[in-house]
Amino acid sequence: MTTARTLNTIVSELDTIHADRLRADKFAKELATTEARLKQELINFMVEQDVKSIGSESYMFSVKEKTRVNVVDWQQVYDYIQATGEWDLMYKRLNEAAALAREVPLAGTESYVFNELSIRARN
Repeated sequence: MTTARTLNTIVSELDTIHADRLRADKFAKELATTEARLKQELINFMVEQDVKSIGSESYMFSVKEKTRVNVVDWQQVYDYIQATGEWDLMYKRLNEAAALAREVPLAGTESYVFNELSIRARN
């Protein structure tokens, strides 16, 4: 009887915790969607107005321009890696740092510039 009561207690507690976590996950997902939309809106505004950084009571927001590498022809990339043995370019996707470090652009790729918002807590 003790084992059954203990199992029922565990199951009941897990039921409650699981339901609470699912609700929290859903809420967190909604917050993340809103946060992503607001970040993009702020990036767009800051770039359009040439604002480098701006602060709130709690955080400093700054826009940093970054460059990404996008594979446009995987066969060319694969052929290059096969020919040179430079497997450091790969890890489930193209290793951007390794691709960007090349003096000559990697065949089969193109680079593009994007803006990323940096958020730092004020101390």
